[in-house]
Order: sequence, then structure tokens, then C-alpha cells
Amino acid sequence: MDALIEVLKSAILEAGDSSEVEHMSRILKTEYENALKRAGFDLSKIHTTSDGRLKVSTPIQICRKKRIDVYEALYKYYYPNDIDSFSAIYAEWLDYYTLIVNQGHRQPATLRRHKYFYKKYIEDTWFDELSVSKMKKSDVKRFYREVTADKQMTATTFGNIKSLVNAVMQYAETEKDLDVVSTYRIDTKDLAMKEVDNSENVFSQSEHDALMTVAWSKIQDSVYARAISVMGRLDCRIGELSGLHWSDIDFDNRTVRISRQLVWYGSEYIERSPKGNAKYSKRILPLTPQTIEVLKLQRRISPFSEHVFVRDDGSGLPIKEKHFNKALERYCSQAGIKYRSSHKLRFYAVTRGLECGEDIETMRAMSGHSTIRMTEHYDRRSEIRPAISPEEWAFIVDVPNRTKVAEN
Repeated sequence: MDALIEVLKSAILEAGDSSEVEHMSRILKTEYENALKRAGFDLSKIHTTSDGRLKVSTPIQICRKKRIDVYEALYKYYYPNDIDSFSAIYAEWLDYYTLIVNQGHRQPATLRRHKYFYKKYIEDTWFDELSVSKMKKSDVKRFYREVTADKQMTATTFGNIKSLVNAVMQYAETEKDLDVVSTYRIDTKDLAMKEVDNSENVFSQSEHDALMTVAWSKIQDSVYARAISVMGRLDCRIGELSGLHWSDIDFDNRTVRISRQLVWYGSEYIERSPKGNAKYSKRILPLTPQTIEVLKLQRRISPFSEHVFVRDDGSGLPIKEKHFNKALERYCSQAGIKYRSSHKLRFYAVTRGLECGEDIETMRAMSGHSTIRMTEHYDRRSEIRPAISPEEWAFIVDVPNRTKVAEN
């Protein structure tokens, strides 16, 4: 937009006759008006003073003889051609985020997702050209209302956009020392999202039982069979499962402490706090009798490893998500059911728990979510403590009449 304005202004100066000047001036005036309307400015706020000048009182005091000069002053206010427009801060943030991805602190997939959502929903909009230091919460909320208008956006897509805006604004505050609004605190609960039927995108009770039966049949042969058997009975993420240490398992009290997640970057991995607010994401989950049997078998097979689930190749390295999902895909095929990723086992745990009468707050605590709204997203139909007894959870997720694991 800035480039177009400058081209039009230069064309007016270089125009050879009055008709050409008038034509280019009309185009420039229209471009200014459209840009100001996108920024939320009401053109009727421009009024004529007693001496014939044009005046604006808000958002800034402007008084000019020509309307085009008023437009230019307002445009410079709403779209400052300097380093603190959202687009400029985003460009700097992108370089910064790329660096920390290359250093192994963030996932490349997250970077690709941020770039995609910026290009599709933010780039070249009025919001992209706003000064972050002048941006108000009402500006952000207005942008959110526009992108979610007519219920054309799912909650997941909106969450990605909101996450990107938060990240850029946080960068402006912490890395650029700019005084910006806290976008994290903007309430978006009133925004209406597109309803999505995800009932087919989660394991059903019969599919879960079929998958667990196949995994159980291979329990002696593969670490992934054992890992899938455990994850199918725990409400956890794959990164949390692969990040488990034996010190997290309490066989006496039949619980497991979720206190970290493991993330692979190529051939290296790091461990960090579980995703989300650590006050809620660090939690204790109950272990069912069948889960305990599998864990004890895994302990006998890998008695000296720090991590619970390590590869079968003798390297002592923790399992990887992509290998877990490949095994899961094979087992789903053998069970005659549709393949769904490891995260859909987490959806199953929440959904099944609610189907069996557990309240939403209990499932929120077990899932490690900070809000019930997030737990509701997993529903397809804070202290660290067990949110449900092992007996109750065994009733929900254990497959009945399963034979015990043979002792070695």
C-alpha cells in the first residue's frame, strides 16, 4: 500500500497536463479513503471549520486546507512507514524465530505453520500495516471479528492466527522494548466459529479395543507395541510418553507423573516442560492394571535405561514420534480400522472419559489443560494430583478379559 501511494504521488508530480493530474488525484484520494476505512476511520468525522479548513479531532488533531492533505496525515497515523508496523515487526520476528528453530528450540513445522497463516490471513491487510505501538485492543478484536465473520473459520484455524499475533506482539515487547497491548488478555469467547463434525476423527470404543488387541498380541516383540498399549490407556501426548523416566513411575501408588516432554530435532532431542501452562500440564495420572503389566514388562526388557520407552536397537535412545505413528498405522491396518495419529488416542481418552460419566473438570485436570474450553475441543461426542482413581480409569480404558503378560 505504501508503495502504491508513493507511485501515485510521483505520477501526479510528473503528469503532463491538468486532466492527467486530476485523474491520478482521484485515484490517490480513493486509495486513501479505502485505506482509512479499512483502519476503521469514519470519514464523516472530517468537518469544515469557520475559516474553510478541514479538521479532525480524533484519533489525532489535524487541520488542513485540502482534503487530500487530511487524508495523508491520517494515513501516516494509521499506517506509519517505520519499523513498528505489524508487518515490519513480523519480518524481524520471523528471522528471530527461524534462528531459534535452527538452534533446535522450536519445531520447523511450527515455523511453516506461522508463515502459512500470516500469508493467508494477515499479509497486506489493514491490520498488517498498523503500528504495534499504537495498536489498541479494540483493533485486535476488530481484526479477529473480521477473520471469523460468518462462521467461516474453525476454532483450530483461529487459534493458529491468535497464536501468531501473540508471538509477534510479545517479540515487539520483549525484544524491541516497545510498549504494546497485551493481546493474550483479549477475550475471544464471543466469537462464533465454524462448526466441524469431528465425530469420525477419533477412535471409537470398538476401534480402540481392536487396536489394543493387536498391540497386545505383539507386546513381547516391539517397544512400539508396548508404547501404544500404554498410550491407549493414558491421557497424554506422544512427547510426554517418550519423555517419561522410570523415576516418574510409582508402581506402589499406581500413578505416573507427567513432568516433561521430549522433542526430537533431527538426530538430537531436548526435554522441556509439557506443552501449555506448567501449573496444569504437569500432572499425575492413574495407571490401570494392564498398563502396569506392560510397564513392568518394559522394565524387564530395558532395566538400565533412564527413559521408559527406548528403541529396540540397543542404542538406549528414546522412541521417536514418527516411528510410533508408523507402528500405529501398521497396527490399525492389521486391526481393520482407519488409521489415526497418536494424538487421536488423546482425543479418545477425553471422549471416553466423558461418555462414562466423568465430569469435564476431571478430564481437564487429567489432560493437563489450563481451560475447560480446550478440553471441550477434545470432546468428540491446580495442583498435581490424581484426578481419578486407578480403578475408575481401568474401567474406562482397559479391555476386558485380557490375559496377563507372560513373565520372562
